[in-house]
Amino acid sequence: MNPRTRAAALGGAAALAIAMLTPLAVAEAGVAPHSSGSVSASAVDKVGSGMTVSRKSVVLRDLRSTAPTQKVRQPGPLTITGKPTFRSYGRAPAVAAKTASQSGPAVNGSVRTNATGPLVTPPTVITKNWNGLSQANSSCNCQPPDPNAAAGATQTVQAVNLSVAVWSKANPPALQKNTALSTFLGESRPLSDPRVAWDPNWKRWVLTAIPIPTASTSAPGLDLAVSKTSNATGAWWIYKIGFSGGSFPAGTLLDYPMLGQQQDALVWGTNNYQLDSVGNYNYIGSTAFAVPKARAYNGLGFNFPAFGVAFSTHPADTGNIPMDSDGNAYLMAADDANDRMILYRMNNATYSNLTSLSLVGTPAVAFAAPPRGAHQPGGAPDVDALDGRIAATPVVSNGFVWFAHGIALGSYPAVQYGAVATSGASATVATAFHSATSDDINPSIGFFPTAASGGYIYLNWAYSDAANNIGISDTVSGVSPGEGVPALVGLDTTLITGGTSGQTRFGDYSSVSITPYAKNASCGVGRTAYTAQQYFSGGVWATRLAQVGFC
Repeated sequence: MNPRTRAAALGGAAALAIAMLTPLAVAEAGVAPHSSGSVSASAVDKVGSGMTVSRKSVVLRDLRSTAPTQKVRQPGPLTITGKPTFRSYGRAPAVAAKTASQSGPAVNGSVRTNATGPLVTPPTVITKNWNGLSQANSSCNCQPPDPNAAAGATQTVQAVNLSVAVWSKANPPALQKNTALSTFLGESRPLSDPRVAWDPNWKRWVLTAIPIPTASTSAPGLDLAVSKTSNATGAWWIYKIGFSGGSFPAGTLLDYPMLGQQQDALVWGTNNYQLDSVGNYNYIGSTAFAVPKARAYNGLGFNFPAFGVAFSTHPADTGNIPMDSDGNAYLMAADDANDRMILYRMNNATYSNLTSLSLVGTPAVAFAAPPRGAHQPGGAPDVDALDGRIAATPVVSNGFVWFAHGIALGSYPAVQYGAVATSGASATVATAFHSATSDDINPSIGFFPTAASGGYIYLNWAYSDAANNIGISDTVSGVSPGEGVPALVGLDTTLITGGTSGQTRFGDYSSVSITPYAKNASCGVGRTAYTAQQYFSGGVWATRLAQVGFC
């Protein structure tokens, strides 16, 4: 593994039309498990199947005063985080200094690096910058919060462990609902890993979470909720999804359920761990699958095949508003062991005849996972920087998949972002960090295409700066159209400066959600976004939501 260095100069409404959506016709039978390390073949193996186990209709009620407290289950290698403790910091690179270099090569002339200097027009905070859910009102005295949020036309919905909240888009935003996920989903099993999304085409809210197996005989499952209208405080369909086949034996935890979407389907990637009879979770492979929106949005049953993929393969959202409709869904994984990205395509994702998942390519991108956690001031313990996986939803648009994840730069954890071409799978990447002494973690990305070259890029992450007595803080940066993929160094705007904590787990999720409407006549669609990130306040975790943009 080559040494890594800091890669930049240090410096300053249409209604839901179900007739247009075609449901999946047949289910696929489960087959033998796929080797999680095998990505050499073009076609990807089917490794199981899923289907609706039950469904019901509920209304999102406000239970702030009565919401039960539920801790995430902690058997075997699961801690109170609800995540297997596979994280390791054993690959720290040799170089400790932060030095200057350019970002990567040009990609197909459409996405290009900035070889002339730093970004000059990063996004700024637009009026709204407020506290979201916190450990005190989250229905879960646990860590990490897994914070993420989605922006709709008139509301913002936030999900954390283990609550869902709805905010108005007033200024300041008003909290309309805050409900325990267990109550909302009607779930008696322990829950974890909620994700929320807004569908800008069909104007629906989507929320998903995983039940944690309580025994080696527990049936594997996934909970899915979809709103019946654009109003998140109204009625929802609640689905219990079951799985069968070689990659879903009894006792399987579908850990880290990564959610993406394209015009006609919801797409997931999961890391599967099987609970054995003595309480240990053992990794058995990773899977990807999709649910047709035409079925889910109408309260109908559905079934689908599942495919074997690389560890932590994350489905992308389809860009633009309304979403592009190229008929395929894309998924990506970051493979630091082999210095590459892994790009998949789910073929015929209109779901009239879903038959295959294929490997598009494995473009070389030299990087290592973060070499250590983020330092906190005053001798507080380091905060986990994760393991280099893509933890937030990528975006596919105009022939590129945009992504962000944590990496090592010298002895520091930092952020890498960029794009992989869907044709030929070449890659362009650059780095981002707050300062010469900062530790930068937990990034997420948003992208909105323009008619001109490229589009608006939003980056959201957290940083600490122990040398300057700065605790974990939230920040945002980005790139305007035509400015390529430059290194973003000291070009971020701090949303809130946080404190320190004895907690060692952090985030696991953050998010950027493009606002699906124009702010005003001079600030059109795609030029504002909502971010969600964690920080520490009073020794416990809190979350920060903000509206940012290029206006």
